[in-house]
Amino acid sequence: MAGVGNFTRNSRTLYVGGLKSVSARDAVKEQEDALWKQFGEWGEVENINVIHRKSICFVRFRHRTSAEFAKEAMANQALQSDEVLNVRWAFDDPNPVAKQAGERADRDAVVAMMQAKGVTTGEDAAFDYPEQYQMPPTKRQRVEGDTVASYPDTDTQFSAEGGSAAAPAAASEEDLYAQLSYADPNGQVSTEQPEGDADNQE
Repeated sequence: MAGVGNFTRNSRTLYVGGLKSVSARDAVKEQEDALWKQFGEWGEVENINVIHRKSICFVRFRHRTSAEFAKEAMANQALQSDEVLNVRWAFDDPNPVAKQAGERADRDAVVAMMQAKGVTTGEDAAFDYPEQYQMPPTKRQRVEGDTVASYPDTDTQFSAEGGSAAAPAAASEEDLYAQLSYADPNGQVSTEQPEGDADNQE
């Protein structure tokens, strides 16, 4: 078992170990051609980096699905003669230049995909709405009289005296009693005190 790779990143590079150690120029060229031919059967190969002193190489595909097929198909197989290939998922390149190149390639791929769909990607271009898009109607603001206000007009609830700050209007004693829950439903409010209360005060 060589693992399933990383699900959080789009890994497209395979580590291939167990290559035959070669040093002659012609043998090196034949080995690289064999790598391009054998792994190219499973999808478009972007790059093959062969490290001859370690007898390993890194094969980067254009699509992850191609790398998955190649990993399963080429594991424990022979490349040229009797070698047994050890194929695993490669770790991410720690080189910051390589990381920036990968991010730039991803951005370019997104831009190319959007341009293929007819979307304007220029920074100074106007925003293009879809053809069937309809703007929603704007909400009307609350209108109080002749002026547009976001809050209701509460000037009638306060009285201004001498140009000073508004002060609450003093309500009459009858109005205050009428607002009580146990007030007389007929609207007749008595301000006289009960007899018991009068006796207690005496």
